[in-house]
Amino acid sequence: MNTITAEDINYLSQQSSDRINMILAGMTALMNDTNSKVSAMESQNWFKRMVRTVTGKNKMTQAEIEQNHDKLNAYMSEAIAELYNRNCIDSKVMISLGIQINELYIEHVQLKQMLGAFINKLNEKIDSVDNFHMLTTEIEQGVYTSTSPIIAVCKVISQFDNRILSDNRKLDIIKRDLVEQGILNNNKQKLRDYLNSIISISIEEVGQIYLELGTIKENFMAKIILDMIQNYHFLSDMARKMKNKDLLIEDVINKEGLDNTILISIDEIYDDFVNSKIDVKDGLTLIGDTSNDFQYEEEEIEDEEIDLTYSNEISSDTYDIIKSQCEIYLMLHEETNYDVTYKLKKGLGILYEEVYLAHDDTLFKNGRNGFAITEEGIYCREFMGEYTNYVTFEELAKAKRIYIDGSNIYADDELIAYLSGSNSEKNDLKELFETIAMYVGINFDI
Repeated sequence: MNTITAEDINYLSQQSSDRINMILAGMTALMNDTNSKVSAMESQNWFKRMVRTVTGKNKMTQAEIEQNHDKLNAYMSEAIAELYNRNCIDSKVMISLGIQINELYIEHVQLKQMLGAFINKLNEKIDSVDNFHMLTTEIEQGVYTSTSPIIAVCKVISQFDNRILSDNRKLDIIKRDLVEQGILNNNKQKLRDYLNSIISISIEEVGQIYLELGTIKENFMAKIILDMIQNYHFLSDMARKMKNKDLLIEDVINKEGLDNTILISIDEIYDDFVNSKIDVKDGLTLIGDTSNDFQYEEEEIEDEEIDLTYSNEISSDTYDIIKSQCEIYLMLHEETNYDVTYKLKKGLGILYEEVYLAHDDTLFKNGRNGFAITEEGIYCREFMGEYTNYVTFEELAKAKRIYIDGSNIYADDELIAYLSGSNSEKNDLKELFETIAMYVGINFDI
C-alpha cells in the first residue's frame, strides 16, 4: 500500500458488512466521476479520512480535488483491493462491484496499473460461483418478501451473473418465482410511491442497491433512484434527520420533469432493469458510454442474422398506400407511442430504410422489444426475444390468418408485432396489417 495508511485500512475493515457496502458504493461512484460526486460523498466519514490522509486537510477545494485526482483514485483502489484481500466484501455485492471495477479498468489508463492484479482475482471469484440455484432457493424461502418490491427487485438482480443473463430459461424461472412470492405483479402504482420506498431504505441496505443500480447504464428509473440515494442517504446522520422527505421527492419529480400521475407496475420496472442488464452484457450499451443519439448514424452496426430477402416487384403506388395507411393509424393513436428512435432501430436491426410506423414497447424506450413497418417489410422482437423476426410484405399478403395472441400479433405462425397496449389498439393494429396485406395481395394478384 502506497497511498492509504494501515490505520485507514484497519478502520475500513472494522466496519460492519453493510457499512462496507456503503463505502464501496461511494468509492466506485467517486472513481467514476470524481468532480461531480464529491459533494455527495463529502459528509461520509471514510471520505473525510481519505482527504486528511491525501492532503493533510479536512476539506478540499475544487482545484485541490483536480490536483489530487490520481492520489484519490490510488487511495480508493488500494482500499477496495485490500478489503477484498481481507475477505471483507459481502458476496451480495460481489457481482455489482465486479462490473463497476471492470468499467473503471477499461476507461481509465491510470487505474489499469492499480487495478490489474486485483481485477483478475475478483473476476475469477465471480466466475467461480453459480448464483442461480442459491438465488431461486432464497426467493422461494421468502428472503426477499420482507421489504418493498422495488428494493427486492434491486437485490435480486444484483445476483444476476452472466450465466443467468445468458439463459432465458433461468430468467423465466426466476421471474415465475418472484410472481409466486408476490414480489412481481401488474398492479400500477404512482412514481411517488416507489420513491417513498427508496427514501425509506435502511442504511444497511442502501450500499447494495446503489452499487447495483450504478451498473445499469442509460436507464431512466435507475438514474432517478441513484439521485434519490445521493441526495438523502449519503448525507450525514444529522442532515438526514432534518431533511423533509416529501420535499425531496417533489424536487426529484420536478427536476426531471416527471408526470406525477403516471402509473407504473413493478413488473414493468423489473423487465426494464433486466433488459438493461442484458444490453450491458451484450455490449449494446457500453458500460460508461457517453455517446449521444446523434452519433448513431456514424456507428458501425453489426447486423443480426435477419433474412432481408424481399420482393422488389411491389409498385410505387402500393408503397404509397402502405405508407398512407400507417399515417392514418398514427393519426388515430397517441403519436408519442410510435416514435421512431435510434434505439428501436438499433434493437430491431434496421439500417437505412424508411420507417413508416414503429413502436418501442419497453417502458423506458431502450429498444429491446417492439415492431416497425418499413419500406422493406416488417420487423418485430417480442419481450425477452433473442432475435428480430422479419416478414416481407409478400409473405404478409400470403398469410391465411392474422391474429392476436396476448401482446403478440401473428401472420400465420410469423410474429409481426409486439404491443402490450389496450385491446382496442391491438385490434386497430391487426386491421392495419390486414389492410396492408389486402393491397399487397392485389399488387401480386394473390
